[in-house]
Amino acid sequence: MSGETKRSGSEAVGWAAFAGVVFAASAAVFVVPWFGWPSVSGGDGSLALASLLAAGIVGAASWLGVERYAGGRPILGGAAAGVLTGVLAHPVAWFLGPILDLEVQAGGSVFLTPFMSVYSLLFVGWLTVPLGAVAGLVTGVVRVAVQRWTGRRVVDSGNVEDGPNTP
Repeated sequence: MSGETKRSGSEAVGWAAFAGVVFAASAAVFVVPWFGWPSVSGGDGSLALASLLAAGIVGAASWLGVERYAGGRPILGGAAAGVLTGVLAHPVAWFLGPILDLEVQAGGSVFLTPFMSVYSLLFVGWLTVPLGAVAGLVTGVVRVAVQRWTGRRVVDSGNVEDGPNTP
């Protein structure tokens, strides 16, 4: 008989790290080339790096947060985490940008973070929110495929059921 076992914390962190990499990679391919690479913007690339870090950090945190309440549906939960990442990465990127740019004093720019976040969400959010949802869907599909391959499946938030292929 297959019994339910509690999913380990390292497994959850591993999937969150994978999700963060997927979100950062999607930002690197589809978002950052529009405005952030040094050759395009004429800057030093601190906003590009901040955008990638924000997508990765917020993506991993969103995956951890949403996965807990996804009810055993990693694909739907991944899409929700992607939408959250597409929205919440903007203020994080605008907060990290001045810190990474060593020529600018970060203290004066923190005041502008909410305004620039709203501006960038309106300007680029039409791309980041659906792109985040797609990246989250891809992450959820990969997770389901790995679970089927290993014979484990999520039965509710935080529990897995071992299948016949699992020792």
